[in-house]
Amino acid sequence: MKSLSKALCVFVASLTFGLLIVGCGNKNKAAQQSNNKLGLKSPIVIKYSHVQSTNSPTHKAMTWLNDYLKKNSDGMVSMEIYPSGQLYNDKTEIDAIVTGNVDMISTYMSKLTSVDQSAQFALAPYLFSNVDEMEEFYTSEQARPLYNKIEDLGIKVVDVMFGGEQYFMSNGASIAKISGFRGKKVREGGGAMTNALYDSLGASVTTVPFSELYTAMQTKLVDIAVTSVDSAVNIQLQEVLKSVSNYKHQFAPYLIMFNKQKWDSYPPEVQKLLSQGLKEARKKQLEYTKEDCDKALQTIKKTCEFHEATPEEIAELKAKWDPITAKYVSKEWLNAISDFKKNKK
Repeated sequence: MKSLSKALCVFVASLTFGLLIVGCGNKNKAAQQSNNKLGLKSPIVIKYSHVQSTNSPTHKAMTWLNDYLKKNSDGMVSMEIYPSGQLYNDKTEIDAIVTGNVDMISTYMSKLTSVDQSAQFALAPYLFSNVDEMEEFYTSEQARPLYNKIEDLGIKVVDVMFGGEQYFMSNGASIAKISGFRGKKVREGGGAMTNALYDSLGASVTTVPFSELYTAMQTKLVDIAVTSVDSAVNIQLQEVLKSVSNYKHQFAPYLIMFNKQKWDSYPPEVQKLLSQGLKEARKKQLEYTKEDCDKALQTIKKTCEFHEATPEEIAELKAKWDPITAKYVSKEWLNAISDFKKNKK
């Protein structure tokens, strides 16, 4: 009987000690969670997809953002980054973000014409005098209503980055003069306005995913690409180019978007962290873009005929394109840009 009582006492003591250890462990774990800067109970991992290469300014800026999020959340907020169309390409990423198969994407606004025809107006030439003015507009209050149709799909536009100054790039005849467009197939975004712009030059528009652009230019599926020099060099497009021209016609906005349900599920502190981080990442991306474009231009000039359009040549192109812009771009867009420029003065 004494042996049984002694064994029972040892068992009770062991059980009590074990419960104390477990309790302390749970308390320590809970304390660790509550002690992170955002007070999160569990980690948040953002699944992010884009079509740019790992050398692109966008990818480098988003890698910087990932480090920023982890640093300012004690590692509780981070990103899984899938570049180069590994998960989704230009044609599939919108459906992916709407259905919630991915949390976050970044894409040219002009690629959204399948869900909002007015998105093509982002391709309208000569809307802005420089990249700073373009970024200021698309992140301004005047621009917010322009995202309504996109956001009605269940998408949240959180920020905008610089998609690069757009150049004309030919795999054949010179396009130093706009007469070089006649009879050519141009890789551009879709929409009636874009078709009309190139139709005025005697060219036609073909839409091709960026991930397939090199092959399309190599096989002559398209004759002229319209893209930034850094994006071109990142996919070695200079290998199939003969002529590149800069008419300073377009500064393309690159939208940073979340699945709205996913965005709304984040605590306010996390939304604030993401917004602040993206604002800083935008500055980084612009720095990277300027650095990369300078290097890319040198590469392009070594391998291709390069032409910097004169003011007279730019005026000739504007004379053809300004009436088309006025015809197609909605009053909502033109008034928003006009109000922005007035408030800026």
